[in-house]
Amino acid sequence: MDEGFVDREEELRLLRDAWRGRPGFVVVYGRRRIGKTRLLLEFLREIGGVYYLARLSSHVDNLVGLARSVDRVLPGFSRGKRYTSLDAVAGFI
Repeated sequence: MDEGFVDREEELRLLRDAWRGRPGFVVVYGRRRIGKTRLLLEFLREIGGVYYLARLSSHVDNLVGLARSVDRVLPGFSRGKRYTSLDAVAGFI
């Protein structure tokens, strides 16, 4: 059951202020199960973006997963390409 997204306006404001249309780096941390992922997904829904949660798997598997996530936002991104590093994926984006 989805109870909605409530009482996180302050956190969303902080993310919006940090973003302001330019790339950057923000650390979101806290205890388990308090809504960190949901907060980021709501923020990305507003601005558009890619969310990918790396797995305890091989580097290659994570690159493929990241490329697929990017492909949802930028169709054709991963078509026919094999990325060998995170730098290569970031550089192409």
